[in-house]
Amino acid sequence: MSDAIFSSSFEKGKKRSEEIQDAKPHKAKYEWDDLGKSGWVVNDSPDYNPPTEMKKAMRALMGSSENGENVNKYALQSKPFLKMGKKMDQTGAMYWNAYNVSGRAIIADNNYSPTYMVNYDPKTKTMRENPWTGKELEMRIPEMHHYSDVVWAIWDHIAGVNAGSLRFIFRGPIVGPETRLVIERAAGVSAPGVLKLPWPGKIFDMSTYEGKAPLGTDHGSSVAWLLTTGKYKLGERKPVVHLFTDDDKRYFMVWVLEDV
Repeated sequence: MSDAIFSSSFEKGKKRSEEIQDAKPHKAKYEWDDLGKSGWVVNDSPDYNPPTEMKKAMRALMGSSENGENVNKYALQSKPFLKMGKKMDQTGAMYWNAYNVSGRAIIADNNYSPTYMVNYDPKTKTMRENPWTGKELEMRIPEMHHYSDVVWAIWDHIAGVNAGSLRFIFRGPIVGPETRLVIERAAGVSAPGVLKLPWPGKIFDMSTYEGKAPLGTDHGSSVAWLLTTGKYKLGERKPVVHLFTDDDKRYFMVWVLEDV
């Protein structure tokens, strides 16, 4: 099973890498003013207090901007929205991130997409036994629903003329079992839960098998799509990923968006 998951993630990552290269720079489909049309409400959120190992990464990459310059925003899909002329219930999805313009970084905290949340049962705190799929699923999620669309719109609004300076995307702690498995395999560990890899961890670019596989995970794909969404301001970039852990067995990714 682990081989199949890693191979599938690699194939997806290969496709995402090609999409980044082939994407034509054009204005993003959605902007700040479109958030409300899809039922998103964006509010200030408490200061982000990252785990110690993440702080090390932030300090190393962002320097003096690591502290005190985050704009913390909590985007909640908390209002009904129109889909094909029909009023649909809110999904409860959330994208909770810190945006640091001087540090050229987006730091992810808690992020649950509409696609995930419509199939989540809050009573049992598990996924629905009979999840929505296909057209039924599509009908229940707003037009503006991808992490890349929502987070880019917020970053672009906050950063303004500096939106193209984005350089770092921090993801973690990562709890998804498939992404954790891919991180372990990329780092050369086959047994789950035993990876010990402090910052700066293992570093891979997208020319490698180990680099493409993380890009194909849910966490990596969101970064790839953000690069294609914002390409008209970011220009040509190539992602390089740091994979690392902390003493509490929490897993992290940091994507460095290098110039081509």
